[in-house]
Formats: sequence, C-alpha cells, structure tokens
Amino acid sequence: MSHHEYTEHDHIVGNSTNPVHVHVPASRLVYGYAVPSTDQTRGIQQDLYALPNGSHYVMVTQWSAWQNEPDRFYLVATQPQDAQPGGRFYELFYAAGLSRPLTLTEGIELSEPF
Repeated sequence: MSHHEYTEHDHIVGNSTNPVHVHVPASRLVYGYAVPSTDQTRGIQQDLYALPNGSHYVMVTQWSAWQNEPDRFYLVATQPQDAQPGGRFYELFYAAGLSRPLTLTEGIELSEPF
C-alpha cells in the first residue's frame, strides 16, 4: 500500500479509563513523533493525518507509565495558522515537510532564553 492512500482509522479519545472510539472513514498518516519526559515515565505522541479534502487533524496522546495515571487522547482539527511559525503544531507540520523553515528573526523571537 502506498503511503499516499487514504484508509480507515480508528482512534480513541478521552482517557484510558473511559475511552470513546472514533472512526475516521478516510485519512492517511503523514508524520508522527514522540516526546518523552527526561525520566521516560510520561510523554506526548503527536500524529498528523491528512484528509481527502486537504485538511489535517492531529491525534495527540499524553501517556504515562505510572499506575493509576490514565493516558489521555485528543483529536484536534488543525487550522492553517497551526502550520505557520509560532502555530501550535508548527514543528509537526515542518517535520512532515508541510511548512517552511523559520527566518532568522522568527527563530530568535521563538527561541527560549538560555
């Protein structure tokens, strides 16, 4: 199967204690990455999906290895500004090759102070 084909996806939203299943009839995974905590006991996974109409959504999973701390799952519809520098999913869109690099001025403005 080509990575450009749209397929069915089933997602979970809510949390691992009380999950709600969501069926998406046609989408394709574009890119995903995980950011674990420094102690590897918690983290966030973000997966970017494309829809046939050209729009995108992100499946966000906040996971925990701790007992009695449920994982949390979110489906987020993206807006065009989310893919732009400073947008809430800019890094994900950029890593997927769907956004431009930062200019020097933007990089300085968005950098964390050291």
